[in-house]
Amino acid sequence: MKNNILRKITAFTVCFLLCSFLFAESWSSSSQPDGSVTLSRADGKTVTIQNGTGVSEANVSKLTSCLDTVWALPGLKGSRASAAFSETGTFRFAIIPESLSYEGKDLAQYLPSGLAFRFDTALFYDVTVKVNELIPRVQGAYIAPDAFLSELSAAIRSPELYLSDSYVFDRLERLEAAVMALSKKGIFSKAALVDPELVLVIKSIYNENPGMTQKDMASELKQRGYTASSADIGAVYMVYLGLIE
Repeated sequence: MKNNILRKITAFTVCFLLCSFLFAESWSSSSQPDGSVTLSRADGKTVTIQNGTGVSEANVSKLTSCLDTVWALPGLKGSRASAAFSETGTFRFAIIPESLSYEGKDLAQYLPSGLAFRFDTALFYDVTVKVNELIPRVQGAYIAPDAFLSELSAAIRSPELYLSDSYVFDRLERLEAAVMALSKKGIFSKAALVDPELVLVIKSIYNENPGMTQKDMASELKQRGYTASSADIGAVYMVYLGLIE
């Protein structure tokens, strides 16, 4: 019984070492005059590490392991990558795909900055996607190839669901300004923006005096030395206060 257990353990160990040997990729390194280090894989893939001369061998090993993982993505073609280490040993890297086929579609056209990843005790992705005028970000822990590709594909199909709060807020501000400009436009006049300072003043005065009419607001602004047309005041009331007189 004991001999059988030993034989099974030995067989498992041999199998594990053989598999590790078969699947591990071979890397070589060369230092550049600018302090960067270029790592080259046997199949021609390369990664340039910015300021890589002081990076430990253990950290380089983690990087190449992560690169091997990402380059194994089904449908990914590309041979160039760049990486940068922090002082704490964490690192970021980006692979520039020539193509990335998924469900019959090439996703590379939507990846202006490539496939970006970071390693901090685990591997995370942080990919910027560009779909027409929308620029969502896809972020999360890298668990499995299909889950990652599925997330990228979903962001391309429905980019508005992946927009950051700051991006949405910026677009909302621009939309509000455009609506105000149009609300000022008369039959014979052109659309014009309301002075942002005036917007803040009107909102502040109204918050101090809820229920103030536009006519009262015009008088108050005049007393405070602000020049504002009835169109300016009406636009702010409509867009920011939701009030139409």
